[in-house]
Formats: sequence, structure tokens, C-alpha cells
Amino acid sequence: MLISHGNILPDYVIEAEAAPLPLSAVNSENWLELCCDYRRRFFLEEQFRRFYADYFLRALSDDGRLYAECRVRKNGMADSFVDNVILFDGKYIPAEIKLNVSNEPNITAQLERYCDFDTLFTNRGAKSSFPREKLHSRKIIVIDTENIFIFNCNDKNMTLVFGLDSLNRIADIFSAKSKLSHILKNESH
Repeated sequence: MLISHGNILPDYVIEAEAAPLPLSAVNSENWLELCCDYRRRFFLEEQFRRFYADYFLRALSDDGRLYAECRVRKNGMADSFVDNVILFDGKYIPAEIKLNVSNEPNITAQLERYCDFDTLFTNRGAKSSFPREKLHSRKIIVIDTENIFIFNCNDKNMTLVFGLDSLNRIADIFSAKSKLSHILKNESH
């Protein structure tokens, strides 16, 4: 160890071992176990999405499907793209992934682009869209490395659903689903 040459180091440095997360080993069976503690160390949003949020959203989804980079068409605005869409409690809901919601300069304006849309397209082709009657068009799931929120376009409020520290086993996701379902049903439309 070069740093120890000519330096006096504390025991915790001398005894420390580098143990990077083997991202290539993350899969649908072990993502929660492997990434539970590591999720705060992702420094790229794409990594957090791929190795944690995508698996989590599939587990939340009614059918296990995840639609990524879905185009949002809203009259009078250029098309935008929401990170994901899942089927939850029989309706499709957009989901936006961030490393840290608190560090986003204007998260409300970004999320409003995904509300009251004219059309929300699937990622299955240029003309394939979600059925309007099966959409949450005024609510968005927001996930960062700490928490899950619901953004309500009516009052522009972000409601904390739960902290990710409380998710340690797949069974905990069922509790999270229940709480998310309760919030979606009880918030004003």
C-alpha cells in the first residue's frame, strides 16, 4: 500500500478492504440484497435506475412490466420523455427516477411536463399509446436513492410514501405497495 509508506495510518485505514459491488452479478433474484446499502453510492442516475429502480418498479408493477423512456405529448409543448411507466392497481402511472430530489433545481416544473398530457406513448413503437381511461394523468411516482414519493399535479405537492431504508426484503415491497395504493386512492383527484 503506497499510502502507508512513510505515513502513520489509523487502524481502520490499515484494515480496510476495497469491496466494490459486483454490478454484473445483480439480477432479479438478488438486486435488493446487493443494492440495499449500495444505492446511496451510485453517482450516475443511469446506474441507480438500472441496478435498483428498474427492479423495484417491476416488483411494484401489477404485471412485472416496465416501460422505459415513454414519450409524453402535451398540446403546445415539445414532446418530453418520462423515465418509466408501470401498471399499478390497474392503471398506468409515470415514474421519474432521480439520485436526490432535493438537489433538483426545478423538480416541480419537470414533473408538471408529465401531467395532463394528451398522449402517453409506450416504448413499443411510434404510435403505440396507453389507453387514456387506464392512466394516472395527474400523479407521478418519484424515486430517489432515499425515498419514494407521489407527486400530485393538482396541488404540486410531493408526498413521501416511504423510505428505501425500510425495504430490506422482497416482502417489504408488498407493504410499500399497500401504502402507495392507499395514498393514490386517498389523494384528491
